[in-house]
Amino acid sequence: MEIDRRVTKAVRRVTKALDSGVNEYAERRDKSKVARKDGVVTDFVENVAYGMSKAVSTASPLIHDAAELVNSAPVRKQVRKVARTFGKIPFIN
Repeated sequence: MEIDRRVTKAVRRVTKALDSGVNEYAERRDKSKVARKDGVVTDFVENVAYGMSKAVSTASPLIHDAAELVNSAPVRKQVRKVARTFGKIPFIN
């Protein structure tokens, strides 16, 4: 089924993004620990930000995947059907 394939692709992309974000955080945390005794604590916010940035950049194509999922023939047909009813409203021309 097409929807199942696309949803699976999106879920796979999200899990890959989370994994890459957590890995980025862990690598930076380890570097902070080596650099300074209290580096893990002092660099926590910055390390989390780097991890989140990596996760978001990896997951960014997810928006396109969602658009592809919605852009199917049945959905387009339903949108056209709803749009036609707007022309029947007296104050919309």
